Amino acid sequence: MSAPEQLAILPASTAELFDEIPLERITDAEEALRKAAAEIPTELRARLDTAEPSSAENRETVIETAPKELARFQPGSEPMEQI
Repeated sequence: MSAPEQLAILPASTAELFDEIPLERITDAEEALRKAAAEIPTELRARLDTAEPSSAENRETVIETAPKELARFQPGSEPMEQI
C-alpha cells in the first residue's frame, strides 16, 4: 500500500469513519479511498512516497478526502455503482 493510501485509510480507521459502514461495503469503501489517494497531485504523491517526513499540510491534503469519500457508504446513502 502506498504512503498516500496509508495516509487516507489509517487515519480514517482511527477516526472511526468506517464504523457506520455496513461490513459488506467496507472493501468498496477502502477501494474508494485508495482511488481518491491516487488522484492527489503527482508532486505531493512523490513527496509522500519518499522516506522524508511528511508535513502536516501534506497529510491534511490526503486525509481531508476520507469523510467525503466514505459518506457514500453510510447507511441510507444512495446506492453507488460498483468500483
